[in-house]
Amino acid sequence: MDINVYQKLPEPEPNKEYKITKVESGKGQYGEYIRVTLEDNDKKQYSTALWIKDTVSAKSKAGAFAIALGTNPETWEGKTIKIISWTAKNREIQAIETSTTTKKGKWYKWKYKKNIMKKYTEYIGKEYL
Repeated sequence: MDINVYQKLPEPEPNKEYKITKVESGKGQYGEYIRVTLEDNDKKQYSTALWIKDTVSAKSKAGAFAIALGTNPETWEGKTIKIISWTAKNREIQAIETSTTTKKGKWYKWKYKKNIMKKYTEYIGKEYL
């Protein structure tokens, strides 16, 4: 038999942004849950348990996450959220779009650098490279 030990982390606070670093499921005394571990901009960790039922309220913890991020918790890790409201029976979060460079964007940057280098070599002559 394995004993699962976890460190009790504080609940997230309203009006702050967090990155979801870990999503894990388990079974506790009240039924099945999903534990979501979050990290703020200062690298401080927070955690909350989402108790899973067949139907959840839109203003519950699980409902707030499902509305903002979708109903599949396996896709939540790595996403950034902002806690709007975090009081009992009045939970609301917002998904934050993170700016990532797409493959196409990287290709255009590379192509641009390549063209600049080509023009530079034509200007000074290849014998100097």
